[in-house]
Amino acid sequence: MPKLRYPFCFLEVWTSSPECENVINDAWSRGEYLLGKLTRTKCELKRWNQEVFGFCDRRLVELRRQLTEIKNAGISHSSIQREADVQLEIVEMEGRMDRIWRQVSEAENEAIGRIPEVEEIKDVVFKIHPLKAPGLNGFPGIFYRKYWHIVGPQLCEMVKGFFETGVLNKKINHSFICLIPKTSQATRFDHFRPISLCNFSYKVIFGILTDRLKRVLDRLISPYQSAFMPRRWIAEASILAQEVMHSIRSKKGKVGAMAIKTDMSKAYDRLEWDFIRHVLEANGFNDKVCNLVMQCITTVNFSVLLNGAPLAPFNPKRGVRQGDPLSPFIFILCTEVLSKLIIRAESNGQIFGMVNKQKSGLVFSPNTARSCREEIKQRLGINCLNSSEKYLGNPFFFSASKRRDNSFLKEIFLNKLEGWKARHLAQAGRSVLVSSVLQSIPNYFMSTSLLPKTFYGELDKILARFWWKGNFEKSRYCALKNWNELFQPKKCGGLGFRRMADVNVAVLAKLFWMVLKGEDKLWVRVLTDKYCRLLSPWSVEKKEVDSRGWKSILAARQICLEGVGLIVADGSNEIWDRPWVPHRRMEELKSGSFWGLRSDGLKWDSLKDCGEWWCGLKDDNLALFTACVWDTIWRWRNEMVHNDRSGSLEDIYADCMRRYSEFQSTHYSSLADINPGLGGEKPHQHLPLDVCCIRVDASVFQEQAGFAAVIFSGSNLENQAVVAPMENMLTAVNFGKVYSVLEGELQGIMLALHLALEAGIQEVRIESDSMAAVNAFQAGFLPFCWDTYPLFCNCLRLCKKFVMVNVSYIPRELNVVADKLAKWARINSVNRSGRIGDVAPFVIPCLL
Repeated sequence: MPKLRYPFCFLEVWTSSPECENVINDAWSRGEYLLGKLTRTKCELKRWNQEVFGFCDRRLVELRRQLTEIKNAGISHSSIQREADVQLEIVEMEGRMDRIWRQVSEAENEAIGRIPEVEEIKDVVFKIHPLKAPGLNGFPGIFYRKYWHIVGPQLCEMVKGFFETGVLNKKINHSFICLIPKTSQATRFDHFRPISLCNFSYKVIFGILTDRLKRVLDRLISPYQSAFMPRRWIAEASILAQEVMHSIRSKKGKVGAMAIKTDMSKAYDRLEWDFIRHVLEANGFNDKVCNLVMQCITTVNFSVLLNGAPLAPFNPKRGVRQGDPLSPFIFILCTEVLSKLIIRAESNGQIFGMVNKQKSGLVFSPNTARSCREEIKQRLGINCLNSSEKYLGNPFFFSASKRRDNSFLKEIFLNKLEGWKARHLAQAGRSVLVSSVLQSIPNYFMSTSLLPKTFYGELDKILARFWWKGNFEKSRYCALKNWNELFQPKKCGGLGFRRMADVNVAVLAKLFWMVLKGEDKLWVRVLTDKYCRLLSPWSVEKKEVDSRGWKSILAARQICLEGVGLIVADGSNEIWDRPWVPHRRMEELKSGSFWGLRSDGLKWDSLKDCGEWWCGLKDDNLALFTACVWDTIWRWRNEMVHNDRSGSLEDIYADCMRRYSEFQSTHYSSLADINPGLGGEKPHQHLPLDVCCIRVDASVFQEQAGFAAVIFSGSNLENQAVVAPMENMLTAVNFGKVYSVLEGELQGIMLALHLALEAGIQEVRIESDSMAAVNAFQAGFLPFCWDTYPLFCNCLRLCKKFVMVNVSYIPRELNVVADKLAKWARINSVNRSGRIGDVAPFVIPCLL
C-alpha cells in the first residue's frame, strides 16, 4: 500500500515557541496573494518543525534513553548537571505533547497512583452494594460494613500495600464465572454472557481505581463514545442512530446512501494485554498507574460455576472481565483507538477489526438500486437489518404503526409478571413491584420517544389488574378505588404510583432543554443543524417529515414554555414571542389577565387596563421605571404580609431607584463583545508593573452592606507601599442594602470600576477575596443568583470602557485595608470618594 500523505494542520503548540512568529513573518512577506502566502507559510512551518522544533514523541523517547544512561553511569558534577538539563527538557517535551494530544498530566498520574487514605477506602466499602454476589471467599459487603471496626484495619492495610508495592495476591483476584443466558433458548456457548463474581476485597481496589480514572477519561475519550462516561448518556448514541436511519430512509434523488451497523465479536475477550498497556502508555499514564491497572487484569484466574459448583480454575492470557467495573473504562480506552481508525478510514477507505457478521447489518436508502444493494451485500457478506432490529435497547427503525413499534414493552411487562409468580405476593409486595420495577421498565425507551396515549392505557390496565387481582389474566375484578387516585402521593391518600404519560413528557422536556441551551453534545449539534438551522427551538414548527425522535422532543416544548423565564439582562432576546416573564409571553400580558391575577380571582379594577398602556409606552425608561416600582412595591408587600417585616418609605424609594439603575444600565448592553482583556490571570502575573491595582471588599450584615475600593500603584504593590504619599491614594466607599454576600462583592467591583473611570485609568487589575465573584468574571457569566444578574451585567458593560480589565483573587489577609473601609462604610453609612487621607485617615497605619 502506498504511503499516505496526511493533510497539513497548524499545531497550537507551535505558538509556544518565539521562533514560530519569525518563520511566519518571513514566509508571509514573500508572497503576493493570500493563497500563495498560505502555501509558502505551510511549507516553511513543516520544514521548521522537522529541522528545529522537532517531533516531540521521538525526542521524548531519546531524552528518556539519555536519562537512563546518565543514571546508570557514575555520579560526577558534570553528570548531575547533565541529568538536570535532560530532566528540564523532558518536562518541556511532555508539556508540548500534552498540548498536541489529550494526555494525562503528571499531577493526575500522582493522584491516581497515590496511596489511599483510610477514609477513602471506607467510602468505597460503604458505596459498594452490600448484598452483591461474593467471590471465592464468600464474604459480601454487608460483612465489612457491619463489622468494620474489626475487619477494617486489615482491609485498609491490604489496599494500601497494593498501591505501595504494585503487587496483587492472585488469591484475592480469583473470580467465579457465572454464565447468564442471552436468549430464552440458549444452546451454544456464545448464547451465554460470562459475568465475573469477584472477591469483595478486590472490588475495593478496583473501586478506588475506577473513581480516580473517571476524573480524566472525559478529556481522553472522543464525543462519539457515550457509554460509561461521566456527564455522558448512553441514550445519546440511540438518538443519533435513529436520526441517521431517518435521514437514510427519507433520502431522495439519484444518488443512494447506505449505513453499516457493525458488532465486534467477543470484544471484551479479544483485548490483548500488551495492547492494553500500550494504550495506557499512549494516553500518558505513567509506569506506576499502568502497573496497578495491569496487575488487576493479568493476575486473574477463573473458575466456572456449573449448577452452582466451581470447576477447576484456569488462567486467561488475554481479555478483560465482564462484571468488573474497571473493565468498561479499559474497554472504551481501547475502542478509542478503533474510533480514530474509523475516522482516518474516511480518507483511505480501510477499517481494521474483528466484525461479527451475524450481528452486523446493512441499511440502504429507498433510492438505492437493487443491483447495487445485492452487489454490496455479496462483497461484504452482511445482510440487511430487519425491521425489528434494536440498537442499545431501542428500536432501530420506526414504522407507521406506533402500537407495533412499542409492543416489545408490553411483552417485557408480561414476562416480568409471569416470572415473578405474582399471584403469591401480598398487596404490599405488589405495590413495591409496581412502583420500583414495573413502572421503571419503559423509562429508558420513554427518554427518547413519546408513547401513544392508547399504549399508556394498555400498560395501566395491566398494572391495575396486577395490583388489584395479583395476576394479569383478562378477567373481571373488583377495584375498590379509582386507579387514577392511586397516582396521588401517599400523604394525599394515594400510593405514589407515577403516571407514565407524565414521566414520558418530563424526560423528553430534559432533551428539549438541552437543545434550547445548545449544550456541547454531538446529538444536540446534529438536531440543531438538521431542524433548527434557521429558527430557534421555540419557533420551529413540527413537520410530517420530521423524525419520530424530534417530534417527541417538540411534544415536550409546552411544558418548558410554561416553566421557563428569560431574565432581563442584555437585550439579546426577543420578548414578544418568548417566555420573558415566567409562564407568560408579552402578548399575553397586553391582552387578557394582567400578570395572571384575574385568573386567581383578584379584582384590580383600577389596574385592569394599565398593561396595555405600559406596553404601548414609547419612552422605554418610563416603562422600565414603572415596572421596577411595581415590582419593588410587590416585594415589600410580600415581606410585610408573609415575613412580618416593615420598611420605611426611604427604604422602599432607595430600593426602587437601585433596581431601576441596575436594569437601565443593562437593558441595552450585550455580553457577546466583552473586552477580551477581561481574563483570569493570577495576581501579579503576566501584567505590567505600571498597571493600577484596585483592591475591593464588601462587608455584609443582616442585608446591610458597605463597599470599598482602594487604588494601589502597580510598581510597589507587593508590600502595599505606594510611590506617592500614602494619604494621596484614591479610595471610594459606599453603603446600601443587599440580599446576598455575592451581591455585595459585585457592588464593590462596580464601585472600583467607577472609581477607575473617574481617575482616567485605562488598564486596571481588580483584586477581590470573593472566589465566587472572581470565577464569574473569569467565566464571563453568572450561573447562579439570578437576582444579582443585572448587577453583574452592569459590571461587564463597564468593563468594555477599559482597554484591559483583569479580575483576580487575593487572600483575605492581604486585603486588610479594603476590609476595614467596607466595615466602616457599613457601620457609619458612609458614601465618600477621594484621597484616602481625607476620606479615612485611620487606615493609613495599615499601609505601613
